[in-house]
Amino acid sequence: MDERPHPGPCPLARPVAHGRPPTPDGTARYPVTPPLPRRQLLPGLIVAGLVLVVMVAGIAGAFG
Repeated sequence: MDERPHPGPCPLARPVAHGRPPTPDGTARYPVTPPLPRRQLLPGLIVAGLVLVVMVAGIAGAFG
């Protein structure tokens, strides 16, 4: 797909109908989800550790 160069500046942003008013500092534009509690992180860390151990053992030749 050939794109033609745009000689001028980017077009200005326009407000969305029924949207939130913009904030002056821009901090409230993207919602931030709270971090996961440790209880939910533990299974992922255990699986990641097991995958890492099996990968290192496979590279080292333990299964061959």
